[in-house]
Amino acid sequence: MSEPFGTISYQGPGVFIAGGAGVTPFLAILRDLARRGEMGGQTLIFSNKTPDDVICEKELRHLLGARCLLLCTAAAAPGCEHRRVDRAYLQEKIGDFDQRFYVCGPPPFMEAVNAALTGLGARAESLVFER
Repeated sequence: MSEPFGTISYQGPGVFIAGGAGVTPFLAILRDLARRGEMGGQTLIFSNKTPDDVICEKELRHLLGARCLLLCTAAAAPGCEHRRVDRAYLQEKIGDFDQRFYVCGPPPFMEAVNAALTGLGARAESLVFER
């Protein structure tokens, strides 16, 4: 067993962007926000390979409603867009890049998403991710 590493702490309302199991730290944050009645201003963009891979789908849809955006890269399904989280997707779905972004997933996913966000005008200090 290794020592714990990386942390993502909540720093205010924003957009949570997860790839696969990268949603795990966001679940704790979103559950706590829901318990406190502070879900306003939160959005989740959650990418997986297939609809069967989506962790806690019903709970996330319940907590976030229309602000729960699910994508599947390998298969299409109702309620799950068949595409990737890339610059074009982020530009289409996010109107304000002057807010906080929480990013978690495999390293190549995080690197690509962070680069796309900064390329679209998000400030580096507004990106929250495991370092």
